[in-house]
Amino acid sequence: MGWASVVRSTVLGLMVAIVLLAACGGRDDRAQSLAAAAMRTYQGAGSVRLNGRFTSGGKVYTFDLAVSRPNRAQGTAGLNGYSVELIVDAERVFVRGHDFIAAQVDERTAAFMGSRWLLLSDRQMVRDFQDFISPKALAAQPMDRSPRLRVQEETTVRGIEAVKLGDANTSLYVASGDQPLPLRIETAPAYVTPAGWSDVMVDFMDYDTPVNVEDPGEFIDPANPNTLPPLLVVAGVNQDASCDSDGCPITALIRNDGGPGAADALFKVLSADGRVLASCVREVPALRNNEARSLSCTVGSAELASYFASSRAARVKAQVEISRSEAIKIES
Repeated sequence: MGWASVVRSTVLGLMVAIVLLAACGGRDDRAQSLAAAAMRTYQGAGSVRLNGRFTSGGKVYTFDLAVSRPNRAQGTAGLNGYSVELIVDAERVFVRGHDFIAAQVDERTAAFMGSRWLLLSDRQMVRDFQDFISPKALAAQPMDRSPRLRVQEETTVRGIEAVKLGDANTSLYVASGDQPLPLRIETAPAYVTPAGWSDVMVDFMDYDTPVNVEDPGEFIDPANPNTLPPLLVVAGVNQDASCDSDGCPITALIRNDGGPGAADALFKVLSADGRVLASCVREVPALRNNEARSLSCTVGSAELASYFASSRAARVKAQVEISRSEAIKIES
């Protein structure tokens, strides 16, 4: 189960639990009334900030999202101490975070993406995020158990007077003023829900505060290679047999596995023990995704000539590497 699905199921599942508690009957009419009113207030809010954490499957999940109803949000999400920036913009979800991607995927992928936003292509994950922030999602969420709801105590949450509702396992804090706003949901320290969640605490704050969800601007779309960063690689190197004291002809095939880009290719001649005897740089012209170009350079130097003069059995090795690359725009 992915991050978004776990978060959606945990938070919304607990909120639905409270709704069902209020509907299951019993003697505490005040608790039922407060819980039902709190859920209506939550669903009717134009915006809300969700800040929380919980544990599931031995992993610690965190989130801090400013939600602009009905379908936009911005903030951070975390897993086991690594966080990622997040933008939910209607049907699109974007993420960005070097350390998170390095931990969850690998360092090479994180370095390739750099500081760019990534458009999520997993449709189920996108739907999970949309459900999580939707004011209409509560009615669709499942509930495993429905213990009776009771008023537990009068208290404060973040300096706001509140009423604590719930049972020994799950509690909902509702503002006791004119607006019965949900303020917090939490589970008891030793309690594990039937779905395996524990140590749950979610704060609801900043109701109806304007949320400025930024436009990610340029982003990586896995379905569009032109949005990828350039990834120029040396696909092959050929050292001409005529390599001698006058120079070594070297040919390299440069291929672009990423988005449109240009680069410099560094041609080198190495001694048998790995010393650089001579080098030259060739500019790699603009290449589109999966496009390749053959480049050549005759590499020579006084040091190379001296190396060959020192021994008729002297051996050298050709090496080519990408020394610089940059993204470019190529007109269609």
